Amino acid sequence: MTDLGVAQLRQAVAGARHQGWAELDGTLDGLVVTAVGLGAEIVPTRPGDPAIGLLRPVAQESSQRASLSATYGLGAFPLHTDGAHLRRPPDVTFLEIESGADAQGVATLLFPVRRSTVGEDVWEVMHQGVFRIGRGRDRYLGLARTEERLRFDPGCMRPLDPASRSVHRFFERSLDAATRYTWESVGKVLVLDNTSVAHAREPAPQHTRRRLRRLMLRWPVR
Repeated sequence: MTDLGVAQLRQAVAGARHQGWAELDGTLDGLVVTAVGLGAEIVPTRPGDPAIGLLRPVAQESSQRASLSATYGLGAFPLHTDGAHLRRPPDVTFLEIESGADAQGVATLLFPVRRSTVGEDVWEVMHQGVFRIGRGRDRYLGLARTEERLRFDPGCMRPLDPASRSVHRFFERSLDAATRYTWESVGKVLVLDNTSVAHAREPAPQHTRRRLRRLMLRWPVR
């Protein structure tokens, strides 16, 4: 399979950073080789997992421990950023529909979090509310928003004060304002700026064939 062009990949990531997300013609298999060649760092879903993970709706009883599926099952996922439990989360998320799968009926929901989209009051509170992040011995304290990035996931971030609880409520009520995105065909990659955009998933029917492939990268590329 042909590797994705350097200029094409750089342009897509730059577009996502500017607008929140972008589309890219190609596949993750071709993209990952180019990205690593540029110096990007792969962030697997879990330690030891392959570079490209598979996302599919799973009932609670069949889900991985400490995953969003363990809490929400086939129901709607809340707005969140990827890798929020990590001290260094991925900067960019790439998603594509798996060949033969059907993702059109279950949309990915996209919500850009910027001063202009959330308002001055919410923007400031995101810089103030303290969360306990992660589980076990690797827990630490952090904010939903720093100068470098957005970080939010109700599955691994527990609000500890009135400001962080208001941030949690803001994301809950913002789900209805998110933009729907569905895949019309294979060969399209959705590029998300994981530092400024939260995403979610619509409820999935019991026997859905929704299958998305995901690549997450730390992107120090200039």
